[in-house]
Amino acid sequence: MSGVIEYLRGYAPVRLLDVGCGDGAMTRGLVEKLPTVTRLVGVDRDPVALDEARDCLQGLEPDIDCTLLQAHAEQLPLPDACFDAVLCCDLLHHLASVSAALGEVQRVLRPGGVLVVFEILADVQTPAEEVGRDMHHLKAWVDRIMGIPHGESFSEEKVQRVVTDAGFLIGWQERDRSKPFSPAHPAEAEYIARERSYLEDYLFFAEDAPDYPKIRRAATRLFHRMESSGFARQPQLILVGRK
Repeated sequence: MSGVIEYLRGYAPVRLLDVGCGDGAMTRGLVEKLPTVTRLVGVDRDPVALDEARDCLQGLEPDIDCTLLQAHAEQLPLPDACFDAVLCCDLLHHLASVSAALGEVQRVLRPGGVLVVFEILADVQTPAEEVGRDMHHLKAWVDRIMGIPHGESFSEEKVQRVVTDAGFLIGWQERDRSKPFSPAHPAEAEYIARERSYLEDYLFFAEDAPDYPKIRRAATRLFHRMESSGFARQPQLILVGRK
């Protein structure tokens, strides 16, 4: 994240909006490194996530004026041109309409404002990253069965395309890759086992769905690959687009 922090420090944003703020951890980590921010608004459609974000952001005030709003990214209850920077962290592949959401970002950004995108990628380079990607896609399948919008991850080319199609000029980007975990190392094998256990528990949300047998077969194949190839988080693209 250091590269994007340096870029934003040079830009010196004062008013920051986080669309899809989740539990607030990424939001807090960002604003703590940007001393110019004095106004922070977090938006999420999930009231439980907003409660977690409220706890996470405690202590930032009075230096930073913090507001949390329950809303959809495609319909932001905010006035035009009221932010210097907008953060979208692993949000795009969750959206019902990427174009509508980025249109809203365009609307609420002031002229010359910046969009900061963190987005996990479908483009992988190793078998361990393939496992991480396919695990994410399996979880997304379960989420869709539960009625939660969650698509499969985008390619780097698609992320760039939707950002530029929305009228942003890409000024900076980098790709970040995570440490792989090998089943041959005991401590890393324990981490892989925890990831497997987490997914096993998650699958039961779909056990009454017609697709459940297909999901179980896909999970069995994935677990075999975890045992041989290990596990790594998907690569992440960090991108800054200027309005």
